[in-house]
Amino acid sequence: MYKHILVPVDGSDHARQAVQAARSLAENQGGDARLTILYVHPVISVNEAAMIDLDALIEAESASILEDTRRQLEGTSVAFDLQKEHGDPAYTICRFAKEGGYELIAMGSRGLGLFSELFLGSVSHKVSQQSHCPVLIVK
Repeated sequence: MYKHILVPVDGSDHARQAVQAARSLAENQGGDARLTILYVHPVISVNEAAMIDLDALIEAESASILEDTRRQLEGTSVAFDLQKEHGDPAYTICRFAKEGGYELIAMGSRGLGLFSELFLGSVSHKVSQQSHCPVLIVK
């Protein structure tokens, strides 16, 4: 049914649950499905002096989250790859999914930033409204 599944991750428990749900879905496809794990780091506006240290922190955070997800998928028969992008999370996820021809986006219902969700709206809600393909939102 779904051969090309995009799974955005952010290190939250809900994202881990989405990885598990996507893994199960892919395993039930008989080995034909492929997962792409995507970490999107939001662009943060800061002055240049602070940017030097921030780049290293961003790289460390994204590497840690993607490595945790890789370990979560170890031993599965499902093919997967790990990707990272920078930008507005909802916009970047939707663009990446459309450009990559993904058939499904599986993502957690809540990320790590409750404060930003209250003021900016949930990323999963925005993705479900703007995506060209179905979105599976996992709690």
